[in-house]
Amino acid sequence: MLKTVSIGLIKENAAALRTVNRKSEKYLGLIESMRIQGFAGVVVVREKTDPDTNSLYYELCDGLHRYSAAKEAGITEIGVDI
Repeated sequence: MLKTVSIGLIKENAAALRTVNRKSEKYLGLIESMRIQGFAGVVVVREKTDPDTNSLYYELCDGLHRYSAAKEAGITEIGVDI
């Protein structure tokens, strides 16, 4: 299911296999591109419920670089595929 959600409702997956090199030219270019053009496409997430607060959030499954760059670009909502 495709929808747009607040980036604040998305949490990184603690078991992510890759990390983000926040100093690489490619990553910094992605941030700048998002500042100019916005966020295009979607990241893949799964719905989860916080056991402490019983509130819904989305766990990131795919798209860590795009998600991180969007946060750093100041984007508040992004497309997700649940």
